[in-house]
Amino acid sequence: MKLRGSTKPHHRNRDEVFHLVSITLVIVFSLIGWGVQEYRGSKEKSFVVSSGVNTNPPPFIPASKICLNSIDSVGLEELPGFGPVLSGRTVKFRQALKGFLRIDQLKEVYGIDSLLYETVHSWFKIDLDKVEGICVDDTSEKELIRHPYLDYKQARFLARFLKHNEVKDLSQIESLPYISVENWEKLEPYLKICDID
Repeated sequence: MKLRGSTKPHHRNRDEVFHLVSITLVIVFSLIGWGVQEYRGSKEKSFVVSSGVNTNPPPFIPASKICLNSIDSVGLEELPGFGPVLSGRTVKFRQALKGFLRIDQLKEVYGIDSLLYETVHSWFKIDLDKVEGICVDDTSEKELIRHPYLDYKQARFLARFLKHNEVKDLSQIESLPYISVENWEKLEPYLKICDID
């Protein structure tokens, strides 16, 4: 005699789901294990030495120095050590800065550690003609907030100061509160007075 609402079909569905989940987990862990083995194998192959000769490829050396303020993210991505994310970050940081003044500013890009910097810094040169300045007499709070060398509070304070004061000399900004000596040294090369009467 069959009872209404028998749990037999329910148990069968639960068992099938359990079986499918188990198979999926086995496959996932197998793929992970295979990937780790492949990674280890590729690392070991790169350090194989035969007859006392290292078979590692020679280090990348560009034919000529690369202009750091001119290269786009696609060009950066083609360089060893730069993937699509790091290339994009580097270009965005350069745009926020208004251009690199020194090659060591690459260290400030999130994702460029000291090891990568030591590898790549000799590949680049700085083209200062591509560096834009911030016209203090014609800038906006929004533009100041985007600059990496100003935090939100500093940018807002500076924007208010510039709105209510005529700046004839950059030393007027240097003496403002909220602008530390360290901040000023980094920021000052980017500031300029554009409309001098």
